[in-house]
Amino acid sequence: MFSTLTQPGKTHRYYLFIIIALTCLVTLGSLYYFFSSDHKISRFLTSYNWQSYAVTDVASTEVPGLEILKKVIETSHIVYMPNQSYSRVTRVTLINEEQGQLHLTITEYGRWEVSGGYLQIRPTHFNEMKTGNESAFSNKQITAINQYFQLNAEQSNRIDIMSEKAVLLTGLNTRSQVLNANL
Repeated sequence: MFSTLTQPGKTHRYYLFIIIALTCLVTLGSLYYFFSSDHKISRFLTSYNWQSYAVTDVASTEVPGLEILKKVIETSHIVYMPNQSYSRVTRVTLINEEQGQLHLTITEYGRWEVSGGYLQIRPTHFNEMKTGNESAFSNKQITAINQYFQLNAEQSNRIDIMSEKAVLLTGLNTRSQVLNANL
């Protein structure tokens, strides 16, 4: 008289099975999102303040108009906030042919996001302060240097977690940078 699915006990078990299966699918989907690469990288970036250090020896023909520039030393402190904004303070030491030094402190604010394993930075504000031997470089040269930093700030970098406290950023122009957690 009753088919096997319309028997009262079997129908109850059938609905219970569907509810359990849907709950498992939702749980697995949530776990996948929580542990997915982009979300995991975003949580990792926001859990520390970051620092990087770079020394660049400049060949005399690399930067037109800046032939006297011989070395650039950069130290950056970066904070990635959970609301997708970031703050970076970079101290740049410029050294010319006569070993004259000019120090620039560049403060930068903007937006960030991780997508497809790439960290995308979109700066919205720059501020610069000079100290040191201001005659070591002309105003035109300092403007060119600031423009260079502003152009390089808006970039996409492949992001690889190297250790619990170090991240490797590799730019599309093959320039790499290591960020270390600043405790």
